[in-house]
Amino acid sequence: MKTKKQHYIPQFFLKKFSENNDSLISAYLKPQDKFISTNTKRICYREYYYDPDNKEKFNTWLVEYAQKLKIELNTELLTKDQYIESVFLNALETTTANFLKKILENSNGILLQDDMFRVCILIFIINLHARSPYYRGKYEYLFNQRIEAYDRFPKEIQKELKNRLKITAKEQQIIEILDLHLYFEDIVARSKYEWSLAILDRESFFIGDNFTQLYDLKEVCIPISFDRAILIRPKDPNQRKWYLEKSNKKYITKLGDRSLFICSCFQDANSDVLIGKRSSIEKYFRILDRIET
Repeated sequence: MKTKKQHYIPQFFLKKFSENNDSLISAYLKPQDKFISTNTKRICYREYYYDPDNKEKFNTWLVEYAQKLKIELNTELLTKDQYIESVFLNALETTTANFLKKILENSNGILLQDDMFRVCILIFIINLHARSPYYRGKYEYLFNQRIEAYDRFPKEIQKELKNRLKITAKEQQIIEILDLHLYFEDIVARSKYEWSLAILDRESFFIGDNFTQLYDLKEVCIPISFDRAILIRPKDPNQRKWYLEKSNKKYITKLGDRSLFICSCFQDANSDVLIGKRSSIEKYFRILDRIET
């Protein structure tokens, strides 16, 4: 049986956290409680991660669902095993990589005021969240809970109830990827949210393999390199809770130690892997230990 590695965090993004600007990165594996040095090819992936249990049935459903959303799908979708990775995500990741390169080269937040960039980066981050093992596990748990609940009903109505389970956990995850317009209309709006480039002077960011914070908070800090992050928060300072620093006229926000720690906490939450400089991750754990004790 053939296998293929599908990265739920793209390699181009992982490479942003390489100290040597190559494919070698440092990562902390939480379940094993150890640090490793590894190639981006060997981390944050699953074998056949998006393959449906019934490919023919799923492709038919996917095309019908996309038509309802007025999304045009390439006809190649029906003939490729790696439909999402090969058709949709590759195009998205190439566009996002080009945008991020411009942001880092210019080192100011003016480019973040472009609506096209805002939509692109939000779609990308939503994908990182929806593709995470944490998110897949969450949907599989809910799916199994429903099956167990239906098993408690009298047998004569169990069949009717289980017919409602037409969408599996995998399919629900992909619905979230396709149904992107539900999430970012308010965040893109200039009248409600401020976008700026967050900068660190001395310390460095790290990332986790689960991007939950977009859904949990009204304020989001998304690291895009060791010392740069995209900061999204309400325009009204009175509505800000986590990241309180002021931005300048070029939409630059210099973050202090408190904000870095908050960002690190949200990267750490529900992640099994932390990626970044070992010294930064270890320092974060030391601070966390002091707070907890």
